[in-house]
Amino acid sequence: MKPAWLVFMIWLAGVPTAWSSNDVGQSEPNATNTNSDQGAPASSTTAWHWTFKLRNRSGFRLARPRVWQMSRYMADVKGTGRLNDRWRLTLEGRAHYDPIGRLGFPKILWVDPRQVLLDGRMGPLTLSLGLQQVVWGQADGLRILDVVNPLDYREFILEDFPDSRRPLWMARVDAPFIKQSSLQFLWIPYFAPGRVPAPENEFGFGAAYGLGVFPLALDNSPWPIVGIRNELIRRPPHRLRASQAGLRWSRSLWSWDLTAHVFHGWEDIATPDLKIGPASYRAETGLVTVDSMLIGPVTIPRSNIYGPSLSYLADSPVALRARRGSGEEVAGLLAQIGGHYDRKTVFGVTAANTIGPVVLRLEAGWTARRPFAVRTFPVTAPFQRFGQFAGVLGIDYSFRSWLWTSAQYFLQLTSAPQSILRQPRNAHLVSLHLRGEFQRETLHPEVFILAGLSRRQFLLRPRVARGFGDHWSAAWGVDIFGGHADTFLGFFATRKRAVVEIKYER
Repeated sequence: MKPAWLVFMIWLAGVPTAWSSNDVGQSEPNATNTNSDQGAPASSTTAWHWTFKLRNRSGFRLARPRVWQMSRYMADVKGTGRLNDRWRLTLEGRAHYDPIGRLGFPKILWVDPRQVLLDGRMGPLTLSLGLQQVVWGQADGLRILDVVNPLDYREFILEDFPDSRRPLWMARVDAPFIKQSSLQFLWIPYFAPGRVPAPENEFGFGAAYGLGVFPLALDNSPWPIVGIRNELIRRPPHRLRASQAGLRWSRSLWSWDLTAHVFHGWEDIATPDLKIGPASYRAETGLVTVDSMLIGPVTIPRSNIYGPSLSYLADSPVALRARRGSGEEVAGLLAQIGGHYDRKTVFGVTAANTIGPVVLRLEAGWTARRPFAVRTFPVTAPFQRFGQFAGVLGIDYSFRSWLWTSAQYFLQLTSAPQSILRQPRNAHLVSLHLRGEFQRETLHPEVFILAGLSRRQFLLRPRVARGFGDHWSAAWGVDIFGGHADTFLGFFATRKRAVVEIKYER
């Protein structure tokens, strides 16, 4: 798909008669705007408006070992062309290169299509067809109803959502509804996962999440674990019943902007699976033999612990307990680890109201049957599915024309007893976001703070951005994590960093 997309972009670049320097792009639709203006006059030729953006985003780890964490070079190209008085086409792509390689991005040039969108009107309907992003919800820096597009987690949650969201091919239809309300329907014919870093990457989820549950459970087994077999993660089939769909209702009632949502899709992070079968273990000179009904007899050099499909814990403390002498066969267990993606159904509502200089925001969502790590036996079922409620109360206020503030309270509840969960069933967090504008809106200092109330954890992100002329800008900031190592934010306390970003756009 990528080569064809590049050929199409190059073909467009070779048609100068179709370009125009008018202001068509000034009203180009945003991926989240469902009421974009489509009423521009028709032109005898397609008028294109192009924008270009070059960026370098570099990060240096402040905790030991102090190393460069990333140096991401990105080139974005976006073109918007009006086909007639009702339809327009938007093309956007990004070329990415990170020579550092600690985040998990490819060390070669990586081309990422960001938007291939045909949108327009058909009677009372507004249609948006193609590769795009759709944003639901109103939370600042947190995701509750923003569940349509999967995320890229290779920079954890530190990348701006418009950049970290993975665009999806979908059909979006906006239609007027009864009593001055409107409906938005989404259909996504396929599944695409979130982009998750490997455990050895800078923001790999590690022992506190996912596969880390298995060593905790298996280490308490009365039988020795003689080996581990890694299976590929099972993805949903390419069938109509595996597609995703969503519906949003919105209306302004008195001074309130109200929405109601339902989305039936897939979790963007896989749920790990575990199978355990009996096996025999034989330690000979330089060899490890495993005979299991899961995979049959296999003999490999003991130095080759990590093979292409098998990784054996022959020299781990667990396996050493099974060793009685060279050549002696001991019974044990073989663990087979894989994963799958669970279905998710999310119901939610939002409400917003402007009261003088204050904006009040409310958002709540219920996710049915979400996977959670549990302590129950057998260990072959380390994840079970429960309902989860999440809600946000936010207040935005501008003290002065140059200072904007936003405060939020976040609550999360899991419908399971605490006695069986490995993580707390309730979570309480608060956030504070301050942003200023100085020197004729060329200097933008800001700070974002996210802190836990129920458990000690925090994220502190001060940042200063400065514009230089019409095209250049630079930003400096730090990202500081803290808290208990088994919390969502405290786990990355050793990943605090300084970040510099230089950008040119026109």
